[in-house]
Amino acid sequence: MLYIQKKNKLIVNINQNKNLNIEKRNKIISDLINYLNSKKTKTSLNNKQYQLNYKKIFKIMIDPGHGGEDPGAIGKNNTYEKNIVLQVSQRLQSIIQKKSYIKVYMTRNKDIFVSLKHRILEARRKKIDLFISIHTNSVKNKLAQGASVFILSKKSAINVAEKHLLNTKYSIKKFIGIPSSGDYYLDNTMFDLLQNSTMYESFKFGNKILNSLGKITKLHKNTLNYAGFAVLKYPEIPSILIELAFISNLQEEMKLNNPYYQQKIAEAIFHGIQLYLFNK
Repeated sequence: MLYIQKKNKLIVNINQNKNLNIEKRNKIISDLINYLNSKKTKTSLNNKQYQLNYKKIFKIMIDPGHGGEDPGAIGKNNTYEKNIVLQVSQRLQSIIQKKSYIKVYMTRNKDIFVSLKHRILEARRKKIDLFISIHTNSVKNKLAQGASVFILSKKSAINVAEKHLLNTKYSIKKFIGIPSSGDYYLDNTMFDLLQNSTMYESFKFGNKILNSLGKITKLHKNTLNYAGFAVLKYPEIPSILIELAFISNLQEEMKLNNPYYQQKIAEAIFHGIQLYLFNK
């Protein structure tokens, strides 16, 4: 199987399985392309034009990390990561709720433990368009500082794809409702197309958030970070993980407890969302 993606064209050449029904193959490919096109959330309209002319409601899920019995990182002054990220997430939720074209969800809205599996299932059940996990960082070096944005690493993406091939629970039908073709090469290619498209959107989204954060706070790195966090592994949902600051740094711990700073961070994240959605 060979597939080539160009700006406005997808070429798929299937020659391994001559017995594959051509109509079924074309239907599956067409369904996937239509799905990917429907997930293109960006528009050149401005906010007011969008509300007047466009019907799509964007679904965003905010994921405050940790919670309940899991405190996350703890600062020198006994600041709990789980509390800080919930407070910032609630501020971000409050901002988003004022926008009629966005529906916002939270994986938790109080100090409770929510498993990673449940967070992922909820995002899929609600057919989320963008997933934002919010955390704070902590390392032994007490001088480390700055915000970071993570997206899925290529190595982790390959591992997810391998699980897809070996286990039917990772079927593309499980993710977006398109049935398997029964052909190994075609199914592999369809999953690859879906995952690559999602990773590309995560990259663009992550950069918008990183640039927006960089205007109001110090960045740990001026580029995106790559990791294999479980909440980044959705093959169908653009996902990012934000480390707001280093709670292990005394000065940053103090800032994280400041309501004014929390609000500025929430506003910066929302500004990045706007830049992504409206293609600016």
